[in-house]
Amino acid sequence: MLPGKPGKDKKPNYKLIKKQNKMSGITLSPKKFDDYITSTDDNLQIITPPTTAARFGWTPTNVTDWHDYRTQWEEDLYIVYKVKTKRSTTLREQVKDFIANFRLFGNPLLDKAAASTGATLDDAGLSGITPHRQCPKAEVK
Repeated sequence: MLPGKPGKDKKPNYKLIKKQNKMSGITLSPKKFDDYITSTDDNLQIITPPTTAARFGWTPTNVTDWHDYRTQWEEDLYIVYKVKTKRSTTLREQVKDFIANFRLFGNPLLDKAAASTGATLDDAGLSGITPHRQCPKAEVK
């Protein structure tokens, strides 16, 4: 089970997510989210120094977890969701919950990236961060 992903009977904390909506670069739209998670993960997988993860101050575990979210999204949810005739109420709810949980996982990392002196304007366009801003008190694991 991925970090931040609830168990079967657990729902994401939508009150917390609602508070994050105004500041998050992570969209709630499934199509836009697919574009976002694909492009950001592709960027994180580039190994030419200095890596994006190194510039952001992220650990290899952070990068692996981000990639694991992308893999689960692509292989378990979005592959079915993008076929309009297969979009059941249950699937829509799973997609909504997945994106909400990814935001809970990703927003503290994006805050850390935004506070990093290594973040660039290109990163801002790709990741939806504001480079060189003060990092909030949220702890990144």
